[in-house]
Amino acid sequence: MAYANVTYTGDGANKEFQIPFEYLNQTHLTVTRDAVADTNGVEYSINTSTQKVVYVTAPATDVAVKIQRVTPIATEDRPVDFEGGSGLGEDDLDSVALSSVFLAQEAKDDEDDALVLKADVSYVDAQVAANSVTDQAYTDTVVAANSVTDQAYTDALDAINSAGDRAYADA
Repeated sequence: MAYANVTYTGDGANKEFQIPFEYLNQTHLTVTRDAVADTNGVEYSINTSTQKVVYVTAPATDVAVKIQRVTPIATEDRPVDFEGGSGLGEDDLDSVALSSVFLAQEAKDDEDDALVLKADVSYVDAQVAANSVTDQAYTDTVVAANSVTDQAYTDALDAINSAGDRAYADA
C-alpha cells in the first residue's frame, strides 16, 4: 500500500482523479502522465474542496496518471521556522509533525518501489539463467545428435568404400 502516491489509468473521458492522501501544500504534489510531468495551472488544477486533480483535457486511454506527494526535505524548506519568544500554535505543531510523518511515508514508498524493482530484476535474472540452461541443453543435444549422425555417416562411408575396394580387388 502506497502512502504518498497513486496511479490511475486514463480512459479518454475522465478528467478528475482523487488525491487519497494528505499534503501540506499543493507545491508538494507532482502529477505525471506516462512519467512526463504536468504543470499545475496549465494542464491541470487542484480542487481543494474535493481533493481532486482536475485536468483541462482528459488523459488518453491507457495513459498512466500518477499523483505523488514529495515533501521538501531541505532545511530551508521546513514548514515552520520557530523564533525565540514566539508562541507555539496548533497549526505550526501539526505542520512540523505531519512533515515528519509524510517524509517517513515517502521513504517507505521509495523502499517498497525499490523492492518491487529488485524482485522484477531477480525474475528477469532467473529467466535469463533458465534460458541459458535451456539453450545449453539444446546445444548439447544438437552436438550429440550431430556427432552420432557424423559417426554413422563416416562408418557407412567406410563400409561402402571397403566393399568397393574388395569388389575392385576381386575383379
